[in-house]
Amino acid sequence: MSMRRRSQDLRRRAGRPLPLAFTTLLTALLLVGCSGQGGGADSSTAGGSVDEEAAGQEAPLSAAADSAAATSLRKNAVDKSALSPSYVISTGSVSLSGKDVADLRFDVQEVLDRHRARVDKDETDTGDDNAVTRSRTVFRVPVDEFDDAMDELEKLSGLTASSRESEDVTTQVIDTDVRVKSQEKSIERIRILLDRAQSIRDIMAIEGQLSRREADLDSLKQQQAWLAEQTSWSTITVHLKQKTAKDADTDETGFLAGLHSGWHAFTGASVAVITAVGALLPFAVLLVLVGTPLWILLRRRAGRRTSPPVAEVGPAGS
Repeated sequence: MSMRRRSQDLRRRAGRPLPLAFTTLLTALLLVGCSGQGGGADSSTAGGSVDEEAAGQEAPLSAAADSAAATSLRKNAVDKSALSPSYVISTGSVSLSGKDVADLRFDVQEVLDRHRARVDKDETDTGDDNAVTRSRTVFRVPVDEFDDAMDELEKLSGLTASSRESEDVTTQVIDTDVRVKSQEKSIERIRILLDRAQSIRDIMAIEGQLSRREADLDSLKQQQAWLAEQTSWSTITVHLKQKTAKDADTDETGFLAGLHSGWHAFTGASVAVITAVGALLPFAVLLVLVGTPLWILLRRRAGRRTSPPVAEVGPAGS
């Protein structure tokens, strides 16, 4: 009875279908075994063609994966941008004039030192006495100090002009960060394909793609660094100029300005006359010392020539 029951159980089990997981595992094992039993030359040839086909298929898949990854990263960055701070590039310009440019430079430097500024570029012009007559200095201040620094510079004496500009680059910063991350992941996938490549043709093609993507990544990182610098430090350009008498006259208007200009003109003319007199005085003294005796002598001679002779009158009746 026991033998019959076992035989019946085996027949029943043989008639039932095998589970799906077991069937899949068995198929995989059979495929592995068949591939391992292949010939040496034929096996290597088949393996190379399979790798080439895989490399050819994975290239467009890699591009599609890059696009999908970039889209996903950009979407996540946009979702987080509402919570992240905005990125702004701020620039300002201030022009000052005064009699002493050195004093102006000291006042400007004192203001900007309080706001942790650093000098990025400095240009100066000097006059005949080696005194600074004009200067242009580019300062970099932290972004959170920009408005306060500009307000204090605009309160300095001698202000002639001032301007501010701001550009919101939040979208550009987010897009650049997303492109950098996407490019880095793309390079990782390209390197995996390079490790799996076996033919020289595939290696050269993949290396060309890797070089181009690494160059693009370097360019993106440079742009990312420039944006980080510009959004962390604002630029303030300060122009200083020595004020001349002509500039002072053009700056003032009204009755007092006219009176002031007239007085300067009068004093200027007086100085000119006095200067001319002082220059001619030595010649005048010399002319008096030499010319006076000569003039007296000439006058005496002229008097002798013009006097008529005196006629003699005799006695009457002679």
